[in-house]
Amino acid sequence: MDDYYLFIETEHKLIGQKRHRVFQIGNRVKVRVISVDLSKRQINLQVLG
Repeated sequence: MDDYYLFIETEHKLIGQKRHRVFQIGNRVKVRVISVDLSKRQINLQVLG
């Protein structure tokens, strides 16, 4: 699942730029942490299933 998700703060949801998959509050999602960059305040996750 290769996509980049944008956080829409006003709607509290993530939207995939390529596949337009939407995640919002209340959705259960299993992820794996791939990397963390504290200086950029960025977490890279892999969605599992």
